[in-house]
Amino acid sequence: MILWTRREAALAIGALVSFSGSNDVLLQVETEKTALLLGGFLLPSTAYEAFQEPLAKLGYSVDILAYNELLQKNDASSSEHIPIEALSKSPSLLLGHSKGAKTIAEWMPYWTTESSINSKSHNTKPTSARHDSVPAVVLIEPVDVVPPGAPSYSVLEEDWSSNLRSISQIPTLIVAASYTHTSSRYGKAKNLCAPPGRDARAFYEMAMEARVRYPKAAAPLKYVEFETLGHNDVVVTSSQSASIGGCGNGPDRAKGAQRVTECIVDWLTHLDAADI
Repeated sequence: MILWTRREAALAIGALVSFSGSNDVLLQVETEKTALLLGGFLLPSTAYEAFQEPLAKLGYSVDILAYNELLQKNDASSSEHIPIEALSKSPSLLLGHSKGAKTIAEWMPYWTTESSINSKSHNTKPTSARHDSVPAVVLIEPVDVVPPGAPSYSVLEEDWSSNLRSISQIPTLIVAASYTHTSSRYGKAKNLCAPPGRDARAFYEMAMEARVRYPKAAAPLKYVEFETLGHNDVVVTSSQSASIGGCGNGPDRAKGAQRVTECIVDWLTHLDAADI
C-alpha cells in the first residue's frame, strides 16, 4: 500500500521501505512542505509575519524575504532582475506581494520538471513541466511596472505571453486589492502601485488565456478581489495599520492580512483535498 498522494510524492525527501509478514510492501514517505514569501518594494520582512502562523498550521515551514534585501544580495538593484538561481532550495509554495509577486511571475515560465533549481534559468527554454513538479504560486497584488528611470520591462509581454503553456501548468492564486479612493499618502484617486493593464487583473486575464489555449495541461487558477483593501493593506494587521501606508488605504485595512491569509488557506486546503 502506497502512503502518499501525487502532491506529497513531489515533495518527498526520503523513503523507508519495510516488509510485512504477508510480503506486502509498505512505503512511508517523509515530506516537508516549504514556502517562500517574497515581500514588496521597501516593505521589511516583518511586515509579513501575519502569514506565518496560518501557513504553519497547514504544515508549511515559511521563509520570508524582503524584496529589497534580495535585490541587493543578488546585485540586481539596477536591473531589478533576480535570477531564479537566487533560491537556495526549491519550495513547494511560492508567495509574493507587489514587486515580489512580479519576481515570482517572472520565474514561472522557466520552472522546469527538475527537482533542483540549479537548472532553472532565463537562458534555458521553458519545459513541459508536470503539475506535481512545480510549486503552487500565490501572487498578491502583482505589479508589472518598473521604478522611474529603470529599464522598461514587462513580465506579461516578455515572459508570459510567449510561454502560455508553462503558465497554464502552475496552480495559481491571484489576489487583487482594488481599493483606489483618495490615498492619504498620494492624494490621488487611483492606484499608482498597480495601474490598469499592469495589475493583478491583467495577470489573471493572461493566466486564464493560457488555460483556454492549453486546456489539457491546465492547473487550477483562482482570482479573488478585495474591493475594500488597498495595495499594501493586504499585509496589514490591526497593530500595523498606522505603520504601513501607501497605495490607497482601504476601509478594511486593519483586517487586510487576516482576510488575505484566510483566502490563501482556503485555496491551499482545496488543492490538498483535490490531490493537486
